[in-house]
Amino acid sequence: MSVRVATVGCGHGSLNQIYENVKAQMASRNWDSVDCVIVGGDFQTLRNSYDAACMSVLPKWKQIGDFHEYYSGQRVAPFLTIFCGGNHEAGNYLFELYYGGWVAPNIYYMGAANVLNLGPLRIAGLSGIWKGYDYRKPHFERIPYNIEDVQSIYHVRELDVRKLLQLRTQVDVGISHDWPNGIEKFGDITDLFRRKKHLKDDSNKGALGSKAAREVLDYLRPAYWFSAHLHVRYALTMPHGNVRLAKTKRLPGEPKGWAYEIEGHEMEDQDAPTKKRPSPTVSRSDLDPTRVRRVAVAQAPPGSHVELTETEKLAARNFTNTIAKATGSTEDRLSAWQSFGARTSHFEEEIGQKLREEFWAKNPRSTFAPTDEARSNSTHANEEEKIAMMPTTSEHSAGHAKHSTRETFPPLSQRHLVGALAGATIPSSSGAPAAPIAGPEDRAAKQAVTEDIRSKLPGSLSRPPPRQEQGPKKVPEGVWNRKTKFLALDKPGGRDPFVELLELNPISGNAQEYQRPFRLRYDKEWLAITRVFAHELKLGDPAAVVPANLGDAGYKQELDSAAEWIDQNVVKKNKLDVPENFKRTAPIYNEEVPITTEVGPPEYTNPQTTEFCALVGITNMFHLSDEERAARMAAGARQRSPQRNAWDPAWHSWRSCAQAWQFQKLRERGIGGGRAIEKDGERENR
Repeated sequence: MSVRVATVGCGHGSLNQIYENVKAQMASRNWDSVDCVIVGGDFQTLRNSYDAACMSVLPKWKQIGDFHEYYSGQRVAPFLTIFCGGNHEAGNYLFELYYGGWVAPNIYYMGAANVLNLGPLRIAGLSGIWKGYDYRKPHFERIPYNIEDVQSIYHVRELDVRKLLQLRTQVDVGISHDWPNGIEKFGDITDLFRRKKHLKDDSNKGALGSKAAREVLDYLRPAYWFSAHLHVRYALTMPHGNVRLAKTKRLPGEPKGWAYEIEGHEMEDQDAPTKKRPSPTVSRSDLDPTRVRRVAVAQAPPGSHVELTETEKLAARNFTNTIAKATGSTEDRLSAWQSFGARTSHFEEEIGQKLREEFWAKNPRSTFAPTDEARSNSTHANEEEKIAMMPTTSEHSAGHAKHSTRETFPPLSQRHLVGALAGATIPSSSGAPAAPIAGPEDRAAKQAVTEDIRSKLPGSLSRPPPRQEQGPKKVPEGVWNRKTKFLALDKPGGRDPFVELLELNPISGNAQEYQRPFRLRYDKEWLAITRVFAHELKLGDPAAVVPANLGDAGYKQELDSAAEWIDQNVVKKNKLDVPENFKRTAPIYNEEVPITTEVGPPEYTNPQTTEFCALVGITNMFHLSDEERAARMAAGARQRSPQRNAWDPAWHSWRSCAQAWQFQKLRERGIGGGRAIEKDGERENR
């Protein structure tokens, strides 16, 4: 059974225009209705004038829009509408519905991340845009917001992506405001850059789009993916795995960029296990002596400075490029580096020791000059260390996959200097007995004391958990799709279409019989994931530390237990239907109250979030008592971070005047037309 949807780009508070456009296109296609309207963000859910203080847009664009008419009940959405959050939203209202919920009757917000079912269609959504500096932080924003919070509240967080990457079965549709990073390269980028020239630089640098959305796309591999944000219509088909696409006949009503089919189904998926390829070797010619000299010079004691010639610097760069261009998998390249380290270690040792001997001979009184006994110990220590560091045949062939370069070869400067200066003494300027330089054992003891002391510190001063540097997640067995049809659309009032009607064919394999009109239903797998990760959510505390990612194996037992709980308490009790429980939490719009950018609204507890937490059996961390809220408001917004250059309305107002002056000059010269201001406006939306 196909599902008829109307896909929309950015909303920008123009619901009336969107619905009228949907009706007009339905009449042209002879459709009696659509099952759902999907909006790609920037919905701008302004309930009243005070919500504008929590929306990050230029002052000249702070308009109430028409959403308040649907919130107050003056209008009712003619079609079921779902949307993800963008970067121009009333962040305070969407924060109330972090897990998702009705923002108005018949209009559903997907939440920070979510998976829902609409009839046979399984839909995954991710709100926000990519900003790497906030990705691994908690959701630290809480009313009252400062200017930084207004911006950062819509930045994607790793915890929400982590939940989506725990799904094990196929989804049909993915929704994100930001484009998945690098997806533009699968389409007609020449035409895209012709229409949007300013996107070319970011695309060439690999900075166009969201890395988080791309990770979810590569893992979930939905049949369809819809985005907005860049205000341009762009359609393409993206292959997954080691498959090729062949152009085919376009179906009626289908975008041109979707007319591709998989060519060669028998081709092996790149994610499937493959035979191990032989590791590339590094020939002796690659061991450039200038590179060895460069490393050894870098390890020489202070004062033995030796300048490298331009030829030597060039040779060092060429050597690095030789290793970087080694073909093969990550493990193969790692093996090449390990092979290099083993074969050049003795060259670096000999030259480094020679430089140190020369330095000590010229500077016998230097505090870095060891005694004869220490030199003897140094040489002996170097030989023992060199033997210990040389990887054995078994390490090289079987163990390199599980040991990183740091573990096998510590930083050369530390490895060599510790061995060379072990047992050396530093004379005291006061004539007191010389103190020996701390060796590895002494440093280990100090480190143990430091960790013991650190464990007694408050949580805000604790060392953050180590970043989980893992490779791309293996696609689960329940995800089998090999191509994704991507579509991005414009905004109302833009040059390109902002509404498109499509018939989507589900592939998730839901065999149940459905009858129109379809209702939204919770996804049981997602409910289990939400139950497991609820305790990892940290709210309103910039000093909080997000718990480390435990990986698939670390969460498996909890997920299995949560799935059983959901089955017993939700599925078997027929509670999967999303209840139509919308309730207003804030006053409706009053025309006599002007749009504000200074006075923010209070925080409300949304009863939908309360009911959802009770359904899943988790604590509602978004609820605060009246006393707690009063205390937060009295304390005021947190101080701005000095290192962050946050959005400044005054500066933007000045810049808008400068743009207007530049635009006028262009018009007087007869060039540019109306594109100068629009182009910069598009950059602002990015």
